[in-house]
Amino acid sequence: MKKLTKEGLQQTDKRVGLMNEILSTMDTVKYEHNKLCSLSTLKYKLCLNIVCGMLNMMQMLCMGNKLPV
Repeated sequence: MKKLTKEGLQQTDKRVGLMNEILSTMDTVKYEHNKLCSLSTLKYKLCLNIVCGMLNMMQMLCMGNKLPV
């Protein structure tokens, strides 16, 4: 009986260890995904600001205004 109990506990320990590895990996993947999403959002905002700035400069040049230096 002790042998069966010991084997059962060992199997439970293996399952718990495997589940902890899976959950840890899922957390890592979620963290990396969030990091990439925030990075791509930052790149999007940066590109948008650059394009808007260029359009504003073109508009000022077309209207004959001098750009402030």
